[in-house]
Amino acid sequence: MVTFLSYLIRENSRIDITITSPEGSPLDGTFAVNFTSDIIADVNEAPTSGAFTVILAPDTVTVTILANGVQLALNGGAPIDYTWDEFTDLLDDELNEPWQRRASLAGGAVEFIVGQFFNIADILDELEPITFNNPFVETCDMFTGAPPNGVLAQGEFTVTWLGSGELADGDDFTWQFEQCWDQDDEELIDGTITLQDYTESVDFNTGVLFDIGFGGLGANSPGGVIFDFTISETVENQGVWTIPAEDVITISGGFVLNIQRP
Repeated sequence: MVTFLSYLIRENSRIDITITSPEGSPLDGTFAVNFTSDIIADVNEAPTSGAFTVILAPDTVTVTILANGVQLALNGGAPIDYTWDEFTDLLDDELNEPWQRRASLAGGAVEFIVGQFFNIADILDELEPITFNNPFVETCDMFTGAPPNGVLAQGEFTVTWLGSGELADGDDFTWQFEQCWDQDDEELIDGTITLQDYTESVDFNTGVLFDIGFGGLGANSPGGVIFDFTISETVENQGVWTIPAEDVITISGGFVLNIQRP
């Protein structure tokens, strides 16, 4: 059973992200997120410690997570203090500097990826649906009113295990989203995530899973998670949902990530 109450992303993990957003947006571009110290957080809560750098030439942004907030610095300059909520809200304010908005976008991407990673862990923890019902298909949230034109009222995701026999270290998976709606964030996700080089560690005395990941340890490890999907903001008006064109972004890239209980 995957029962992380808190988690740790190890130093030297890396996320590579390409953002394609409406023309003229300062969020467009390719950047890397390098974890320069371990990130520790409670599940579904903001990180409580750690640091990462966001590299998008010519700027390097350092994000240091403190017990009570975040420090953000450009190219080694004087750090600016934020609460976590202020930091994540930088993305949506067009008056903020592009480097601040990109750093906020990187922080949001980290949160999103970790959240999806726990979804993966929950699915893989239920080994029978994967090994005996391959591919594994599950419906997503349902629109509570009329969905946007061309969008399914209820999407689904499909996890396909590319191994056979019993789940083993080194196995690969694909995870396909077909118009999956996140009701909490009112976002529509569509696309594919490829999961390579699965690994896990189990305490055989208790049966508790305490380490799960893809791609081994370190930024130079082979394998990992490769993603290519769109995230669309949905807007509701009298029970009818729409997707403004300016609120559709494409995210592609990959990362190596191992999560442990601290």
